[in-house]
Amino acid sequence: MVAAPAMPKPDPVADAALNLLWPGVGQLSQGRTASGIAFALETLFWVGLCVALPDWRVVGEVGIVAITLWSVVDAFVVARRRRRALDAGG
Repeated sequence: MVAAPAMPKPDPVADAALNLLWPGVGQLSQGRTASGIAFALETLFWVGLCVALPDWRVVGEVGIVAITLWSVVDAFVVARRRRRALDAGG
């Protein structure tokens, strides 16, 4: 019988940095598909708002920054909690 490969420990900094590329990618790398897709779709909404309604561009840019920061913090916190749980033996 072949043992399954060991999962690497979560890396909070790497997962947070992935969200700087596109919000939601860090969550997807953690296996949190629903959260990752939700952050990605929210970002697409705000980008679409900037493109479709140029008069609302500032609002769209604020939305993009807010979603990006939220996704970065979320990925970092979840990865850190998972890493601490693994280090504690749980």
